[in-house]
Amino acid sequence: MIDLTINGKKITAEEGSTILQAALNNGIKIPNLCYDKRLKPYGSCRMCIVEVEGQRRLFAACSSPAESGMVVITDTPKLRKFRQTVLELLLVHHPLDCPVCDKAGECDLQDLAYEYGKPEGRFRRHRKEVKPDVRSPLIELSSNRCILCGKCVRICEEHQGRGALGMIGRGFPTVIQPAFGDILDCDFCGQCIDVCPTGAILSKPFKFKGRVWFLEEKDTTCPFCGCGCTLTLGIKEGEILRSRGKTDVGVSKGNLCGRGRFGFDYIYSENRLKTPLMRIGDELVPVPWDEALNFIAKNINAVLN
Repeated sequence: MIDLTINGKKITAEEGSTILQAALNNGIKIPNLCYDKRLKPYGSCRMCIVEVEGQRRLFAACSSPAESGMVVITDTPKLRKFRQTVLELLLVHHPLDCPVCDKAGECDLQDLAYEYGKPEGRFRRHRKEVKPDVRSPLIELSSNRCILCGKCVRICEEHQGRGALGMIGRGFPTVIQPAFGDILDCDFCGQCIDVCPTGAILSKPFKFKGRVWFLEEKDTTCPFCGCGCTLTLGIKEGEILRSRGKTDVGVSKGNLCGRGRFGFDYIYSENRLKTPLMRIGDELVPVPWDEALNFIAKNINAVLN
């Protein structure tokens, strides 16, 4: 363990951890867009820049190792101006379509723009004009909203082991796509949807179904197999609109298969049994739940006795 100071607060961190990890583990917030604790440090967004006492340059907290005795400052006028400029450059390429974007309300870029953004941009707009890729049955790729943080590519490669997405092209025209422009054909775990800090990757079944602030979230257990993965269901007016995993929650630790992620709509199937059926004579007759349960209990007791 090592001792360091962040914003005047003395903290303890594991040796080998980064400044950002040390801060987050001690309840100190540092803004970021490309960090995920499950992934290797990447340092692409530059929002987590901090000052280190005794050093002239700024440090990317997500990729800079924490050292014993280090004194770190995370919020100064200089840092705020730097982050404003970073956001300004990101928004040059980002369409301001929050009113029609499904990510609104849980968008990291939107939150940081609200906290650090400026009302007017100084740079000439240079936005991508790429039509959303809607060929996949479950996942929509909107390159116009992508900030190239690389989280989707890395979560698919490093964590899921699938490598279904990659960065195609160089410079301004770079987009996130499957190789050779193919249709996205993967495990449909939905990890890329969850880690995306913007609305560049969306769930097609959930699109335009409801704003996230209207959803009531309930944790439950996935019924599809014996793994018992934890699902977080988004419910609006009694209807399940989406299913997600939560990092470090349940036996699955936020990891879901395609069924757990997108298969919840089976509960609304017309073929699903919604009331108990009891065989009377040669027919299966719908009966109330209490009658069915009493019948089952009576027969179990008869076997036991």
